[in-house]
Amino acid sequence: PVVIAGLFVVATLALLGTGASGADKLMQVPVSAIHPTQPAIGFAEVNVTVAQYRKNPHKLFNDFCQDAGAGKVLMATAQATLADVASFRCQDPVGTHLQDVKSAVIAPDGQIYLTDGHHSISAYRAAMPGSDFSQPVRITEDLRHLSSMTAFWDHLQQQQSVWLAGPQGDITPQSLPQQVGMAFMQDDPYRSVLYFLRGIAYEKPKQ
Repeated sequence: PVVIAGLFVVATLALLGTGASGADKLMQVPVSAIHPTQPAIGFAEVNVTVAQYRKNPHKLFNDFCQDAGAGKVLMATAQATLADVASFRCQDPVGTHLQDVKSAVIAPDGQIYLTDGHHSISAYRAAMPGSDFSQPVRITEDLRHLSSMTAFWDHLQQQQSVWLAGPQGDITPQSLPQQVGMAFMQDDPYRSVLYFLRGIAYEKPKQ
């Protein structure tokens, strides 16, 4: 990989590094190639975040740098976009703070399935419409060795890494959206309610 503006740039879905445990690996993935493991997000939560980004573009790049495990943003040009890594610079190389990177797994079909960060990535996509920028993810499990996608979903359910409940009730893994983002996922207003009540009448459980 080549380092430009503090970010790793890769042309393919190549593993870039390992965590201290030797288990987690960093991967750069086009946002359009990231599959969700839940059917819905809180649209109101995402819309508020996007409004903050439009009011203060610095926050967009700061959040992206932090979610990339690269610390805070140091610089962003007036025309900066997430698709142009030369237009902004993070404090550290991507993956320096690996635990800050959103988690994902690799399925037997070779696809990437996000296990944390659906709202964050949805907000980035909404703030950068039409842009298929690269999103760093932290691969916690490479499950390509499993015999089938059925075994894959069974494993994720055992690990509590998939949420098969939508606003209209339970769904099957086959009914999950193909991409992360408001254009593909359902709106769960109660999910937004929990977000707005944090620190007031609700505390997010650690597990």
